[in-house]
Amino acid sequence: MTKTNWLAGFLIRLGPMRVALLCMALTVAVLIPLPGTVLGESGFDVFRGIIIPTLAPIMFMVLMLDVLMSAVQKADTQDEVVRARYRMIIRTHLITATIMVLASLPFFINLLAS
Repeated sequence: MTKTNWLAGFLIRLGPMRVALLCMALTVAVLIPLPGTVLGESGFDVFRGIIIPTLAPIMFMVLMLDVLMSAVQKADTQDEVVRARYRMIIRTHLITATIMVLASLPFFINLLAS
C-alpha cells in the first residue's frame, strides 16, 4: 500500500466532519501568535490576535467532546473493526489536542502574566 493510499484511507475512516475539525484545529495551532508578537489593530492582525486565540479553547473542547462521544460509541459496539476505527479517532484527536495545547500554551501564559 502506498503512502497516498494510506492517507486517503485514513481520511475516509475519519469521515468528512472529523477531517474538517482536525483541519480547523491544526490551522488554529499554526496561526496562534507567539508571545510578545506585536499585532496591529486592523486586518489580518485582528484575526490572528483576537479570533484565533478565542477559537483555540473552543476547538480543544470540541475535540474532547468528540473523544468522549467516540469512547461511548466504541463501548457500545462489539464489532472489532468499528472499535478499531473509534480507537484511531480517539488517538488522532488526542494527538491533535496535544499539539493545540503545546502551540497555544505560551500565548496564554504570557497573556495571564501581563
